[in-house]
Amino acid sequence: MAINRLRAIAAGRVLRRPNTVDRGVNTESGGELIRSLIRPRFSRTKMTVSSVENDLGVAILMKNEAMVKSMIYDGVDVDRSDTVGSPPLHYAAFIGDITLTQMLLENGANPDVEDSLGLTPLHRAVAAMHYDVAELLIDRGCDTGIQCKSLQTPLHICAIHNAPSIAELLLRKHYPMLDSADSRGCTALHHAAYHGHVEVAEHLLKAGINMAANDKLGRTAVHSMACGGSVEMLAVLREAGAKITVQDFRGRTAAHYAAMASQTELLSALLEIDGRFLNATDKDGYTPLHYAVQNGQNAKTIEFLVKKGCDILAAANDGTTALHIAATLAESAVPIEYLGLGGLFAVNKECKGIDLNTRNGDGMTPLHLASEWSKVSRVDALIKAGAEVDARSHDDATPLHCAAIGGHQLVVKHLLKFNADVNARMKDDLTPLHLAAYNSCRTVVQTLVEMGADKEAKDSCSRTPLLLASGSIASNGAFTVEYLVKNKAAVNIADNQGLTPLHWAAAKGLERTVGFLLKGGADVDRPDNRGRNALHMAVLSRSRITQGLLCEANPKATDRKDCNGFYPLHYAAFKGDEKLCTYLLKSMEDVVEMPTSDVYRAITPLHLAAMRNMSKPLLPLAEAVKKKATVAHKLARNRTSVDRPMFADMDAKNRIPLHYAMKYGNYEPTKVLLSQPGAELCLTWRDKDEMTPLHFAAANGKNTCIEWVLRNFSKISVNRRDSKGRSAGMLSLTSLSGPYWPLIQKSNLERCDNMGRGYLHRAVYSRCEDALMRVLQKCNPNTKDVNGVTPLHVAAAVGWREAVAILLGRGAALFATDNRGFTPLDWAAAYNRLDVMGELLASSRRSSPDSALGSGGTTSSPLDTSGEALSGESTATAVEADKPVNESEPCGRAGLLFAAYLGHLSSVMFLLEHEPHLISARDPRGRTALHLAAWRGSYDCVDYLVKRGIPVEAVDDNGATALMYAVKDPKSIHVVEYLLNHGVDLSKKDYNGNTVLHHCCLSKNEESGKILTSYLDKFDPQRVICNATNENGETAVHIAVRHGLIEFLLLFIPYGSKSISIRDAQGRIPLMCGIEDPDIIDCMRLVLACMMDTPAAEMSGLFLNDRRQSPVFDLLWKIGQYVGFSLSKKVLKES
Repeated sequence: MAINRLRAIAAGRVLRRPNTVDRGVNTESGGELIRSLIRPRFSRTKMTVSSVENDLGVAILMKNEAMVKSMIYDGVDVDRSDTVGSPPLHYAAFIGDITLTQMLLENGANPDVEDSLGLTPLHRAVAAMHYDVAELLIDRGCDTGIQCKSLQTPLHICAIHNAPSIAELLLRKHYPMLDSADSRGCTALHHAAYHGHVEVAEHLLKAGINMAANDKLGRTAVHSMACGGSVEMLAVLREAGAKITVQDFRGRTAAHYAAMASQTELLSALLEIDGRFLNATDKDGYTPLHYAVQNGQNAKTIEFLVKKGCDILAAANDGTTALHIAATLAESAVPIEYLGLGGLFAVNKECKGIDLNTRNGDGMTPLHLASEWSKVSRVDALIKAGAEVDARSHDDATPLHCAAIGGHQLVVKHLLKFNADVNARMKDDLTPLHLAAYNSCRTVVQTLVEMGADKEAKDSCSRTPLLLASGSIASNGAFTVEYLVKNKAAVNIADNQGLTPLHWAAAKGLERTVGFLLKGGADVDRPDNRGRNALHMAVLSRSRITQGLLCEANPKATDRKDCNGFYPLHYAAFKGDEKLCTYLLKSMEDVVEMPTSDVYRAITPLHLAAMRNMSKPLLPLAEAVKKKATVAHKLARNRTSVDRPMFADMDAKNRIPLHYAMKYGNYEPTKVLLSQPGAELCLTWRDKDEMTPLHFAAANGKNTCIEWVLRNFSKISVNRRDSKGRSAGMLSLTSLSGPYWPLIQKSNLERCDNMGRGYLHRAVYSRCEDALMRVLQKCNPNTKDVNGVTPLHVAAAVGWREAVAILLGRGAALFATDNRGFTPLDWAAAYNRLDVMGELLASSRRSSPDSALGSGGTTSSPLDTSGEALSGESTATAVEADKPVNESEPCGRAGLLFAAYLGHLSSVMFLLEHEPHLISARDPRGRTALHLAAWRGSYDCVDYLVKRGIPVEAVDDNGATALMYAVKDPKSIHVVEYLLNHGVDLSKKDYNGNTVLHHCCLSKNEESGKILTSYLDKFDPQRVICNATNENGETAVHIAVRHGLIEFLLLFIPYGSKSISIRDAQGRIPLMCGIEDPDIIDCMRLVLACMMDTPAAEMSGLFLNDRRQSPVFDLLWKIGQYVGFSLSKKVLKES
């Protein structure tokens, strides 16, 4: 929505308060940034008597040596920590008592014992600056490189607390953890540099610490030094060879950090070293001035940078300038006073050229941002300095829009005081009043209205401020609506969807808002574009108070139908609201029967409740309707409608609620619907497709409902058939949830549907072995459907090898053919089922090695029976037959042809390896497997078949070669090249005289035509094939022109140039072959003759003999005599 987009616009990318890690400009001051990252919390931890819950610890803190000795003598555990996790030795090290420390160590205290923070006694001694204790611990062999939980070593603590003597003590020998980093990636040098502890830093540098080490933000000790502001530390680091221009991972230099921390003196020193620091940009495009403005508490650093000549107009990658930041994110108003007011009050001459209306990447000026962030004083300062009050962003938002959406009343008043346009429109025609109303800012709404804002202004969706306020769920939303209604805002105006303010409030169940709108005269029964009134919307909100208010305001609202014919009662049933359903039905005084939707569907509330698994409204609704109907029929003295079952209301498909309850497996509604008299009739109720509720449950695998029905209605017949002859048991066999055997057991397993498919066909298709074995007990394994398909065919198609073995074991005919002569082996090959093919071939050898009964001539494909569609021309067409079944043909012939046509290389290989004689198989049109594989562009199959010995020159009954078939399909380019490279004869013609070039053009296959053209120099140097004609006298050029194959002709004409003048059987040259009108052909000939300077005497020879006596010929002859049948080349060029 536009509102959401405005929020993003108003906030602006630069205005998001960035995370320390993620953004260049930070909301924290420089000191806080580094301090929060580096300084450990434990260093400030105090160890007092009140915090100690260990007697030994208390004695140590009180320095009571006698008590400590006594407790040690009594056998106290000198390493036992108290409840806060501190061992006694920590307390001794912390207070710096060398005697107590030595006493504990001599009595077995662990010098490396850790507290709950992972700190050791050495950490505590260093933090408290107790050199003697630290020296004692080191001499006693404590681990000087141990890290606490924040990964800080004692050397880190030295750097933080400025303990150079202890640091020297630690570093007097090789210190293995010199370059170790803490949890934030900081080394000891980072800490020393930040705190300006020069002596510690010198010891670290002398020991060889890595000056270039980065913390987790990519900052080195130089960056830490810049935040700390120590000029002396800068000199130490430079002398040690540190790189001053180093950048962190965000591209920020030491100058950026110095500006961030307002370290003016250090910043001055950095600029003296390298003047490029002044306008250096980080990866986000921010300069030191950006950071100085954001975090500066005073103008000292800003003034310094400006006087040094920094670019005050520099914009970051998102267009943010220093003035944008000063208007919003700066911690005080000082930067805006310095930058923004410099030109007005001459505070600084350097800022006189600053553009107060500069825009960021979203087109926002500083005034936009100050208004959005409610910076009142900065808004005033910018306007007084000359900022444009009604400046527009990229989405045409003004500062007043930004202030209004944020609910900043003071800013709104200040902007209006300076004549801001109160009715300014931004993108989507939103005014400030729209935005304030949407966010329920009542005070801002009141201010805008009092200043002349248009209460009836419409946005691009025709929404008024009242409409937006009515949909607000904010706490003040109702009061905003109340104010607008009292000020005569139109309450019945609708948006582009026909929704009024009452629709919006009702949809969200805002009862207070609804109440105010009704008091203002809102129309409850006004429909939207989908025919819904406010009551429809309120029903979906489940707000009882809202629903009651609307019904009380207009009882007739219950009779309104939406565009689908649904009453509010339908909506209530859809939501399953029992009480509301009965209330609404009672309010519909004119309704005496169950309300239905439009005539196209005729759905009742009962249907919707059953469909949605809402059982509670069903019985109360039905009883209420029956009561109404009884009263009405008594008055009319007619009882016919009352006597039918309670839940027998039908929709347009003759389905009752029970159909839908059982279709979706809604258990509770099913029980309710079958709990009343007439339940048996409902169970056997048939829709327009003759399907009962049991059919629906079985087809969708809703076995829970089926189980309940069979348990409670044991005498119900399950053999009823639908219009397709299917029983519930048949549908259960093929449901996604698997067959439900109790239902199937009660069924007559010998029945078939209208297509002749019985339980056995479906059991095989379902791939359920248990169902197959049970059905086989009562079914003939050789049962055929109307297409002659047996269960063995189906098993072969689905690739269920176990079912094939079971069926064969039960006597299924291995070589049974369907009505088109295909055997199960053919079906298996067509579906590429290798396991099944192996089982079938093995069985054929076991049963009759010499059996010849197999594939015959057919007109279709096994794939057609199962319903699987093929892309392109069907396999049935590819393996077409006009001959009867020939029992002398080998088993698997059609299967091989199917596999070749469909590109099933594995099936082709399997069949030829087990039945090598199939290599010579042909279909009834004489096509080999090579023809079919080439036709469909199956390169792998073509390659394999050629290697197996099928001649590439083999022809079908029409004389066509495999190459002629290959050029029919644009996807067969690789096959065309393969055949050409294997020596295929391009000069061959089929029995209609067509060469491969003719076939290519007839198929409109320009890509293959280009390939063939590239081989003409090799195969047709005399250009005989290029200009060959078929039985109609047509060359390839004739056909190419007729089909508009321009790309082919551009390449082919140099080879077939003689074809241009060859006439076909109708006397037409290629240029005329695409035109059927003889008059047009003669006109074209005349024009061509004129262009070719044909003599008059030869002109009559251009026309056909039967055309010379026609009126057109006479007219053309006279024209030809007049012009002399000659046009010079000069005239031709000029024309």
